[in-house]
Amino acid sequence: MQDAPDEEAAESAVAGLEQGARELLAFTEPLRGEPGVAIRTAEALDLLGDVAAYRGDPHVALERYERAAAETNAAGLSWYAVEYEAKASGLAAQLEEYERAQNAARAALEHGAAFVPARGRARLHLRLAEVLAGDGQFAEAVEQVLDAAHWADESGEGGTLGAVPVISSAAGCSGWTGRRRPPRCWRPYCPTSQPRSTVTARSCRRCGGSAKRSRRCTNRGRRPGTG
Repeated sequence: MQDAPDEEAAESAVAGLEQGARELLAFTEPLRGEPGVAIRTAEALDLLGDVAAYRGDPHVALERYERAAAETNAAGLSWYAVEYEAKASGLAAQLEEYERAQNAARAALEHGAAFVPARGRARLHLRLAEVLAGDGQFAEAVEQVLDAAHWADESGEGGTLGAVPVISSAAGCSGWTGRRRPPRCWRPYCPTSQPRSTVTARSCRRCGGSAKRSRRCTNRGRRPGTG
């Protein structure tokens, strides 16, 4: 009996948020293109995207996130677009619109390269890896997973976002399970043969411990620890 009032309160709050965002958009759109105004326009579009997503309309939400990114990019403020591009990528992937998802994910990586901290870059690379894998582009997906693990280690969070957790989260969608094997120097560390909690990218003895360097591993035929 308590759910109905809670739902009504939530819907009332969402309606108020939507009204405020629309009023802000009506004020800023005639002045679009000016840097400060573009940011506010993008924020309003982002809020409207959130409202659409909450109400179960992902297509409208995706269009609004893309518009929010476009507003800040057009004003020369591409670093503000990263969050909107990341949202658009995730939503487009859910809708299986992989080309849109890839474009948004690549744009987020490009625009955030100089501004997003290592942890955020790890997540952006992993997002792109998941999109690529969902579209069947497994080889490039593996490269993005390696980059994600590298940036996770750079952030000091290799144990949560590093090699093994990233491999584990990507394994199912990347085709490594049953269809494609992971990079040779990481195979001993994949979920099927090694506990997740015991290995990070830095523990790959074959390539000196770096996820980046594991691409150039020169000891591919040896077992870990044998030199």
